[in-house]
Amino acid sequence: MDCGEEIRNPFVLMTMLQRYRDQGCLSPLRSDNVRCVVNALIESRPQFSAVQKVRALPMLATACETAARNELSHGEALRVLLEAIDIPEDRARLLLSELSNSILIGTPDQVSFQMRSYGECLWSCPHF
Repeated sequence: MDCGEEIRNPFVLMTMLQRYRDQGCLSPLRSDNVRCVVNALIESRPQFSAVQKVRALPMLATACETAARNELSHGEALRVLLEAIDIPEDRARLLLSELSNSILIGTPDQVSFQMRSYGECLWSCPHF
């Protein structure tokens, strides 16, 4: 279980510590521990339902994987959300903004996952 890169983030460290306290250990599988963190990040921003975020994030991860890049332009990310979820454009922009305050990082030009492992986890488990 190597999550050294992820636990540099205080939120992730607290999530892992809570899991350890609750279960008495962390999973020996890195993917299980990353999935726990991703779930906590999804739940940390309540403006949109977890269902919408869980539908949106794997689609964004798949788009990154398909484009063979770790980032998408804002336009590309917005298009992915509009096609993946049946919501109006203004709501899709709000969703992208909310995700950029938890699991994604938004810059003026692009959107990417805070950690590559988050995108990998979401891409490999599209029905998260």
